Amino acid sequence: MLSNWSTESVTLTANPDYWGGPVAVPELHYVSYGDNAALTTALVSGEADWAQAFLPQIQTSFLAADKEHNKFLVSPTAGAATLFMNLQTKPFNDKALREALAWTIDRQAYVDIAREGASQAVWSVTGLGDLLSKEILPQYADQKYSVDVDKAKKILTDAGYTWKDGKLTDPDGEAVSFSISVPSGWSDWNTEQALISEELKQALGIEVKVDQPDWGGWDAARQEGTFQAIIHWLEDTGNAYGMYTSTMDPKWIVDDRAQYNFGRFDDPAVTEALNTYANASSEEERAAALAVMQKGFVENVPAIPLGAHPLLGEFNTRNYVGWPSEEDPYASGDPTQPGIVQILTKLTPAG
Repeated sequence: MLSNWSTESVTLTANPDYWGGPVAVPELHYVSYGDNAALTTALVSGEADWAQAFLPQIQTSFLAADKEHNKFLVSPTAGAATLFMNLQTKPFNDKALREALAWTIDRQAYVDIAREGASQAVWSVTGLGDLLSKEILPQYADQKYSVDVDKAKKILTDAGYTWKDGKLTDPDGEAVSFSISVPSGWSDWNTEQALISEELKQALGIEVKVDQPDWGGWDAARQEGTFQAIIHWLEDTGNAYGMYTSTMDPKWIVDDRAQYNFGRFDDPAVTEALNTYANASSEEERAAALAVMQKGFVENVPAIPLGAHPLLGEFNTRNYVGWPSEEDPYASGDPTQPGIVQILTKLTPAG
C-alpha cells in the first residue's frame, strides 16, 4: 500500500488485509540515487538492501564487500539495449547511413567492455537475440552483421557519400556528425557511447558527440523527438513482437510524444502487420504478420540492437532469506518488476 510519495522516494507498506497472511517485510522504501556509483556505495554500506542496476566491476565493488551475504542475480529477457536513431532528420533519414553503422558498431565490445560480460551480442539482421532465434525466418537465419568496415564504406560510396580530409561527407557536401545521448551516471551505456564514438570516428570518419544530460532532459528529448541518437531498452513481450513494436509501431506516439518507436518509423504495411499480430486469433495469422514485420526491420534498419538486456538484481541475505537464485530462479531479482510480489511472499527473516 502506498504510504508516502515524493519526487525522490516512495514508501510502500504491507497490506494488513492481504489474503495470504502477513509478509515478513513490513515496508519497502524506493529511493532515487544520482548514479550507479552512489548506488554501489549505498549497497555496500547497508544504506540500501535491494536494487536493480549495472554496477561496474561488481565482483570487487559489491560482492567482495560481504562475500557471505551480498548477492547478484542475472535473469535473461528477450529485450535488448538498442541504438535508436531519429529517422526524421539528417543524418539518420538516410537508410544507407543506418545500414553502414550496423556494419561498423562492435556489439561484442558492448558486451565485453561496456557490460563487463553481462549481456549477449545481437548480430542477427532481424534484431533478434539468441532467446528468440526460433522466431527468425528461414531466409534470414544465416544473415548476420559483423564488423565489416569495407562493406560499410561500399554502402556509403554507392549512396553518394565521400570522404574529405578523413571526414565522411554526405551527398549534400556536409560532414556527417551526430550526438548520442544517455543520462549521466548510467555507466554501462556511458561507456558504450564512448565506444561508438571511437569506432565510428576511426572506421568511417564520423564525429559522434557524447551527450550525458540528467534524466529529465533525456526523457523530454526521447519523447519529443529532439535527439539524434539514444540508447534505450525495449518493450519486453517475451517474443519478437516486443522488438518490432518498440522500434516500428506508431501506436507508441500519442500527442507527438513517444513512449517507444523513438525514431518515429512509419510504414503502413508494417503497422498493419503489427496490429494483426497483436490481435491475431491463430498461429497462421501471427506467422504471416511476423514475416512482414521482420522484412520491414531488415530492409529499413530502423534501430540497431546492441546486446541482450537482462534483468539485474542486487540484494543481501543479512536480514531476509528466500531470495531467487540461479538454483531457484522463481523470479528475477529486479525490485521494479511484477515478480517482486512473489519474492515478498517467499522472504523470511534471516537467522
